[in-house]
Amino acid sequence: MSGKILVDVSVDAAKDAAKWCVANSLAALASVVDPTTVVGVVDMLVACNTAQEFGDHSEIADAASLHLEALFGAAGRHTRGAIGCASLVRNVCVVAKIVYEAM
Repeated sequence: MSGKILVDVSVDAAKDAAKWCVANSLAALASVVDPTTVVGVVDMLVACNTAQEFGDHSEIADAASLHLEALFGAAGRHTRGAIGCASLVRNVCVVAKIVYEAM
């Protein structure tokens, strides 16, 4: 999903995009390790492409965090950062870097 949050993309749509970031990261992870070896989530950084006046970046990151917790239970709890950006690659509205722990 592309565009700036509050300009082209609603907050709810950005939350959905954050959940898609989780799904995409799990797909990428599955290409390098057996998904059954993943024992938890260590850290996540969410970057939001936002209008200058937007300040609720953590609300977008919460959607991804809650999705990880729904998938992994207590092992899905992690440290997290959320930042706002003037732009992101290909004008996407949300990107996430997620660090998983595998056995």
